[in-house]
Amino acid sequence: MEDCAPKSTPMDAGAMEHMVPFEGEASHKDREEYQSIVGSEMYLCTQTRPDIAFAMSILSRFLQNPSPQHIVAAKRVLRYLAGTKFIGIVYGRPTSTLDATSLLLHGYSDSNHGLDHEKRLSTSAYIFYLAGGPISWSAKRQKALALSTTDAEYYGMCNAAREAAWLRTLFSCLGYSGDDAKCVQIMGDNTSAIALAENPEFHARTKHIELQWHYVRDQQTRRLIDLQYIPTKEMVADGMTKPLEKIKHQEFLRLMNLRVIHI
Repeated sequence: MEDCAPKSTPMDAGAMEHMVPFEGEASHKDREEYQSIVGSEMYLCTQTRPDIAFAMSILSRFLQNPSPQHIVAAKRVLRYLAGTKFIGIVYGRPTSTLDATSLLLHGYSDSNHGLDHEKRLSTSAYIFYLAGGPISWSAKRQKALALSTTDAEYYGMCNAAREAAWLRTLFSCLGYSGDDAKCVQIMGDNTSAIALAENPEFHARTKHIELQWHYVRDQQTRRLIDLQYIPTKEMVADGMTKPLEKIKHQEFLRLMNLRVIHI
């Protein structure tokens, strides 16, 4: 793939219709090749490339029996990486696109309701920033079936709240005691999910939600997190819950402060 034609996005915008279990049986060679490709891409994703997190969350589901379409999709990520091998996360002081608050610890949480074509499960993602760049991110299929977009967003916020708790502990061990680490700000673009976390009076309408998912409400009540609304167009984590077209993906890279690094 060294001389492959590069791609501008890690996944085709219409790729999800092919991201279903393979009804046939992959050969041993295809399985080995697919696992090798996805494993290498996963390493990049967990280290410095949050822009391929959504693709990895999808492709990693088919490691045991990949279809020809899955293999093509995995190789497309390689084509994307070939065309973007000089971009990286940039940390530092505010620029024209970053205000002073961007230096503080803060996060974004988003979900895509019922994205999975097989089980109709939702996909949720979070991304946390410090010093103007991402330091922690995740894109995963939810384990519980969400009955509405509000439920899906609420479950996603719970996952983000758990990560915020881990980051608070880490920062405490490192001796950092700034206000941004004591009460971590998490942005969401669903007002109903934020209201659900802030207002216990919603209990009558949320009896179907298991107790474990109300962790986010507990953290909000104890002022360990601060949920804030932002418009969807400013939601960075949106690009980690679905495949994007070229222009939207470029905006996604800008919001994550992933830029070409001149060596």
